[in-house]
Amino acid sequence: MFAQNHAKVWKTVGRGMLCASVLGLMGCAGGDGQSRAAAGFLPTQSPALETASIDPTYAISPERSAQATSDPQTARFTAEAAQIAMREGKVGGAAVHLSKLYDQNPRDKQITYDYARHLRYSGFLSVAKQVLGNGLAIHPQDPLLLLELAKVHIAAGEPSEALMRLQVISASRGKESPGKDPSVLQTKGVALDRMGRHAEAQEAYHSAMTLDRPSASLLNNLGMSYLLSGDSEKAEEVLRQATVAHGAGPQVQQNLAMAMTLNGKEAEAESIARSATPAGLGQQALDYARGLIRRDHAWTRAAQPGG
Repeated sequence: MFAQNHAKVWKTVGRGMLCASVLGLMGCAGGDGQSRAAAGFLPTQSPALETASIDPTYAISPERSAQATSDPQTARFTAEAAQIAMREGKVGGAAVHLSKLYDQNPRDKQITYDYARHLRYSGFLSVAKQVLGNGLAIHPQDPLLLLELAKVHIAAGEPSEALMRLQVISASRGKESPGKDPSVLQTKGVALDRMGRHAEAQEAYHSAMTLDRPSASLLNNLGMSYLLSGDSEKAEEVLRQATVAHGAGPQVQQNLAMAMTLNGKEAEAESIARSATPAGLGQQALDYARGLIRRDHAWTRAAQPGG
């Protein structure tokens, strides 16, 4: 069954039929080079920042080149192509090249991680779980593979499973507390938000912010958490910071525009939405936010004094 699913991934991705499904609170990506999520782990081509995270994509550093062990010439070409595709944010191309590398050397932890991550970006969540399951059988309790598996669980709508994986990271790292890893904390925050535990999620995001200069994805997650908990004013404040943070993309501006619309700043919100995204997408976000206001949505009510 796994071989069939793996072949299906290669065939589908090779045709370019992708819908990126990434960890986060809002947004969807639709192909190579496009945003792969709001409130999640946003891609960027900016220079990497130094962090203490076990997650090499946190804030967002370039991926390391996969190293295959068979058919050296072909493997070298494929590894270089995969590295270029990952660096340029070409999800489909990276997934195709990584699938070949994984076929050649499924025991390589870095290839396993990169392949599973791009399966998640592409929406092949069940296959990503299988790849990571195989990887963890070879590298038991590996924190990076467990962290990626937690992200896959969140993308699949299984936040409680994600928290269980993060607890295993905590147990396996011992004195190297995951409380000092910004990506682990951010992932925990997203899982808690998905469970409606917004105050706890915000605590996790704030803890992550004390460890390193906050990235756009971290600030975006925090801003959307405030929005989900009914504090649209605080959400706007944090999302404004996110738009100028490392790794900011159009989705962050779109989320800011939605928060501003909820706060009655429709003219400025429309300007931001139109400049950040194609007119159709920006208009959809604004129409959605206006609909929430017209329906006296819980977010709006909760933002009122005494609400």
